[in-house]
Amino acid sequence: MSAEVRGGATPETAPPKTLFKTRAVEFLRDYKNQYAASPDGQRFLVKKRAEGATSSPLTVVLNWAADLKQ
Repeated sequence: MSAEVRGGATPETAPPKTLFKTRAVEFLRDYKNQYAASPDGQRFLVKKRAEGATSSPLTVVLNWAADLKQ
């Protein structure tokens, strides 16, 4: 989003405008670190799911330390 800021005795902002559309937020629960702006503000790096990407099953092993003692 971008908003024009008008200076003066009482600063005012224009309504925000969308800079570009991205689907980055739709699949990530953690909204932090989803994008980075270049120092000059001219480019953005945005995290997004790769086309056709699938997730692998997650295996959780409980009480694994007990198996080490055997």
